[in-house]
Amino acid sequence: MRFVKTAAISLLLWCGHLLATAQSIPFPKLALWYKQPATLPKGLPYGPGKTTNPWDNRNRQGWVEALPIGNGKAGAMVFGGIARERIQLNEESLWAGYFADANNPKALSALPTVRRLMFEGKEDEAEVLSKNALGAITKLGVYQTMGDLWLHFEGIDARQATDYQRSLDLERAVATTSFTINKVRYQREAFASHPQNVLVLRLTASAPGQISTTLKITREQDAVSLTEQGKLVLRGQVNFPDEQQVNRGMRFETQVKPLVKGGTLVARGDSIVIRQADEVVLYIAQATSYTPQDPIQVCSALLSKATAKPFQTLKQEHSTDYQKLFSRLQLTLNGVGTEEAWRRPTNELVESVRQDSTGNEFMTVLQYQYARYLMIACSRPGDLPANLQGLWNEHLKPAWASDYHTNINLQMNYWFVETANLADCHKPLIEYMQQMIPYGQQTARNQYGAGGWVMHHAMDVFGRTAPDQGGVGVWPVGGAWLSRHAYEHFLFSHDKQLLRTKVYPQIKGAAQFMLDFLVEIPEGLPFAGRLVTNPSHSPENTYEKPDGKQLMLGYGATMDTEIIQDVFDNCLEAIDILSQDDPSFDESFKQQLLAAKSRLVPIQISPSGRIQEWMEDYKEPELGHRHISHLYSLYPDNAFSLVKTPALAQAALRTLEVRLKGNPSQPKFRYGSYDPYLNGKGGTGWGRVWVSLFYSRLGMGNEALKHHRILQSNFVLPNLLGIAHGTFQIDNVFGNAATTSEMLIQSQDGFINLLPALPDAWSSGQVKGFRATSGFEVAMSWDKKRLTSASVISRAGQPCRLKGLNPVVRVTADGRAVAFTKEADGLIRFNTQPGKTYTLYF
Repeated sequence: MRFVKTAAISLLLWCGHLLATAQSIPFPKLALWYKQPATLPKGLPYGPGKTTNPWDNRNRQGWVEALPIGNGKAGAMVFGGIARERIQLNEESLWAGYFADANNPKALSALPTVRRLMFEGKEDEAEVLSKNALGAITKLGVYQTMGDLWLHFEGIDARQATDYQRSLDLERAVATTSFTINKVRYQREAFASHPQNVLVLRLTASAPGQISTTLKITREQDAVSLTEQGKLVLRGQVNFPDEQQVNRGMRFETQVKPLVKGGTLVARGDSIVIRQADEVVLYIAQATSYTPQDPIQVCSALLSKATAKPFQTLKQEHSTDYQKLFSRLQLTLNGVGTEEAWRRPTNELVESVRQDSTGNEFMTVLQYQYARYLMIACSRPGDLPANLQGLWNEHLKPAWASDYHTNINLQMNYWFVETANLADCHKPLIEYMQQMIPYGQQTARNQYGAGGWVMHHAMDVFGRTAPDQGGVGVWPVGGAWLSRHAYEHFLFSHDKQLLRTKVYPQIKGAAQFMLDFLVEIPEGLPFAGRLVTNPSHSPENTYEKPDGKQLMLGYGATMDTEIIQDVFDNCLEAIDILSQDDPSFDESFKQQLLAAKSRLVPIQISPSGRIQEWMEDYKEPELGHRHISHLYSLYPDNAFSLVKTPALAQAALRTLEVRLKGNPSQPKFRYGSYDPYLNGKGGTGWGRVWVSLFYSRLGMGNEALKHHRILQSNFVLPNLLGIAHGTFQIDNVFGNAATTSEMLIQSQDGFINLLPALPDAWSSGQVKGFRATSGFEVAMSWDKKRLTSASVISRAGQPCRLKGLNPVVRVTADGRAVAFTKEADGLIRFNTQPGKTYTLYF
């Protein structure tokens, strides 16, 4: 369709437009920025005989240089091209797959045999049977890219561009590209509006009539491109046939609506051509039929609503919405100001840290706030939780399906959110669990004959709670681990109504399954009469029996016991809290938990002084295995403590030392070896996060910082996204933020601990906005490794128990002294009122 050329703009109006453009971009205080575009392929990155490869980013070019934007539901990667721009698109619900019963009908009848064989020491036979009879009978869903929006600019020669800069302003959540050609300054702004659920891209220039571009939209497969009603459209259906070869894949749609000032706009086939415009604003809507809904109608409605508002109104609305979350927390270390962001481009900062392992405090702060930015961009209430890649994925077949891995990765995504004052962003995970519980109940009943609900190690958006496969997939404690997130969400708010109506039913269901799944160890075996899990698995690790057989499955893996103790303890604590208002609250279930807990196999310390990973002290083929699952009770749980359980804490430290040393000579592994630790080196990004958190819980700040710096030096991409096994995973980005928080504040033991693992290198700093359990918000400053000031805001009116790196000598509120009592080990306790701020003096 051809559109009528717009009327000429008066000189006065044009000058006003230029002034508004110049004033619209304030100097950002905290940003990622670059002096060159992200690398673009010469043609499409896909086509006949050519497909995208999730393992091709080891060269650290292309997509891993682009900048992510997102509104929780829809996102994009902005490449910042000059003569050609790529906007790679994502929508959180676009997955290959469909809702189907994945539970194995053979499982329930096979389970007694599997258990008997495990107890008889015939684990290899049990493993073979479990692979055939316990694994899911349908394929796991796969998260997919939506496609790519391409802008080809006429009359622009990239070789002539000067003063190039692209940036991502973390304070306003706006990506900007600017450059000069022939004295004309070009500027492109992109943001993802959460209030409107659209992406917005504005193109401007410092002289009239300078914007000429052709818009195209492409996808590797399963879609067509077209134009209709002045919009560029990508329309398709994922090709995912069922057993009867009926395509069950979801439908999807992207619509791009350009609005231009000046110039012409013409639709030509599958392209839109814009010539000699003064300004172009692109509104991008994406939708799928996941909910279910008609994606065509959804996109049309979103665009109608968004285009009815002026650009500046949309931008201000977006910024206000974003800053309500982002501005809650500020952090500085060693007095390094945010002007450091503009001393050198981000890719040069990353490379300098890679070459110099002594660390960079500004990069730590930048990574922390970038993690908060990304969490806001990919996890908002009412949306799906962040997957293995958060929201951003350019592949149809990404690594590990970009799914929800629950044997550490999904949990790590959310470890930092409560402390980082982003509790709102935690809700998608808790809501997702709630939506999956009916499917988990079906799996518990059909596969295990158990009540409650269960989740295994790999999940999707289609109710897939059955084991993904035999062996590594037979790990039925994923749901129990996830239930900790619901309980922590309560702990940080101390909202009893939330606990009673939402949190407690979740954790009770997880605990009920574990009660039913536990079995008694037969006579003649160690710990006969005690309760264990069977089958059992220590995530992705292998043990070796005396006859040389290497195996994954067994019974009573230590991590299982630790997770069960944790969910039982959380349930019991919740019952005690709710019993304050109802003394007989769930008393019978409480007694069941206490009885079962007393019969669990105790955590064992091996003859080598380490936490024993399996029921017996088996040989470990891979001493440097990347998972350190049997330290779950150290982090994220707090059952191992220097104060409460010093022997277990010391054994945990010894476990870390041996794991990091690894195997001096690598033996052959039946199941393969992936990025093990060796002499302190190696591992994965998320693995380094966990190690750093372990050391933080042990109060060893210098060791925690050491592994934080190893992550910075080895597992960070040019756009500050993270690496796992040579490809992008977002867990180490979010987990790395948890390491920073954990060194500065902890509250897992029922009191606020200020600077519990402060490394020597962070001798001074300031933070405002950390959250702690029982509904407190904390600000503090320190210098020369001594606290100089601190304040606590009480949100729930709970008593405050607190200790600092140096003792508290006075507490005031409203200018008046507040009485406090002293407890052991420097702890103080004082009563609080909701909404009041309490100032601490040292």
